[in-house]
Amino acid sequence: MWFLALPFGAIEGIRNIQYILLTLLCAVGCFYHGKMHIGHKSILFCSCLVIYLLFYLLVTESNPVGYLTKHVLIFVIFFFYCGSLIRNGKVEEFAKAFVNVVSVVAGISLFFWLFGSVMGIIPGFPTLYIWAGTRTTVNYFWLYFENRTQATEILGQTVIRNTGIYAEAPSFSGYLIMALAIALPAENKKYPLKQKVLLVVTMLTTLSTKGLIAVMILIALVYMFTHPAKSPSKFVEKIIIVIIIISAASIGTFLLLEDKSTTGSFLIRMDDLQAAIKTWKNHVLFGSGYQETSEIIQNFSLSYRGNGLSMGFTILLAQGGIYMIAFYTLSFILALYASRRIDRTLFMRVLIFGIMIVFNLIISSFQYSATTIFIIACGYSFASTTPIKHSAEAETVAA
Repeated sequence: MWFLALPFGAIEGIRNIQYILLTLLCAVGCFYHGKMHIGHKSILFCSCLVIYLLFYLLVTESNPVGYLTKHVLIFVIFFFYCGSLIRNGKVEEFAKAFVNVVSVVAGISLFFWLFGSVMGIIPGFPTLYIWAGTRTTVNYFWLYFENRTQATEILGQTVIRNTGIYAEAPSFSGYLIMALAIALPAENKKYPLKQKVLLVVTMLTTLSTKGLIAVMILIALVYMFTHPAKSPSKFVEKIIIVIIIISAASIGTFLLLEDKSTTGSFLIRMDDLQAAIKTWKNHVLFGSGYQETSEIIQNFSLSYRGNGLSMGFTILLAQGGIYMIAFYTLSFILALYASRRIDRTLFMRVLIFGIMIVFNLIISSFQYSATTIFIIACGYSFASTTPIKHSAEAETVAA
């Protein structure tokens, strides 16, 4: 919302500031985390990936400046930054910092949502912002934004959704999903139970269909993969509980989708889906090009304000084809393979996190965000970087 609010929202390229800040912070972070060393394997691996990405640009010739700076360059920076984290054993520390930041935002938003939006005890200040036209929100000390355009109706009553610092609830729930995917599978001594409860409660107040479904899926995954069955009876019990959770999630999903089936949001998403698939069929291998939306929009059946695209996976398929889908998928596969070689617990946590990222990518337009590119880069870097302690052990064995 800080980038959308006037007068900043009217400045062309204001969002580029985040990429500049990320570049500077990653450069500082590489030295801050400890010994800075880039192995030959990482350089070779990254070079092959860059050639792969550049070949896509050579074929599609779409938005070269934006693609090179916001996709290729930022990917390389993230790749070596993640390598620095992995090499110095700081990944868990970084993940905890991310969860803590999201938890702080969640706590602040929950406070202002309850005492400001719901109870009206704390006054807010009207603020104009640009998002598919000029709109009005209410800010609470610029720490929480009440967007009444995002309100929903429950049992005949209009309820304000908790959108945090975002223009819409799904964007907020997307980061809550990532934080929960890290925290829930972990032990309580790493992430306290009260922190997990805070994130879940905040997710529920977003009243986001994606968020509600994500919580149910996460609970099922965590129970399935992090609670080993030590006897046949426990195994049967585990299967029954998982079936109950999945059934409840399926029924809840069906009821939510049925309730939303006539809403503008649902109809727009379904129209997005068919338009993206129709576009992909015309460009199966390489897609229509990086952030090329004109052909997708031409395939819309509905006419709506802003022409926003909402389904990340199908947008990536339409614009990047099988070629870019393979690039994203391979990162997940390599991360799973690398984690499996270390230990089962890490493998399960990577698996759960990866499933939730895929879910988030399918439901929301996160495909080109800096966060998604960071996760992709981290997966590749994880598969090509050896932690310092492993290298030391190898030297000891060799001696």
